[in-house]
Amino acid sequence: YSCVLCNRCFCSKGALEQHQQNSPVHTKTIHCKTCDRYFGSKGALEQHQQNSPVHTKIIHCKTCDRYFGSKRALEQH
Repeated sequence: YSCVLCNRCFCSKGALEQHQQNSPVHTKTIHCKTCDRYFGSKGALEQHQQNSPVHTKIIHCKTCDRYFGSKRALEQH
């Protein structure tokens, strides 16, 4: 398992997640689950999600933190 921010490799997903939670390199980064990019602040992430073409047609369910391609798909969920 490889860390996309610092390119370190780990033998397990758990070790990678622990590294991402505890490493000073990652403490101030916020992950966009839709496009797998990292941002330095919540504001930068929100701006990215509002302006990126990847996110313009994606609707986020705040209850379960999943993304849907249409309002109808979200409602059916």
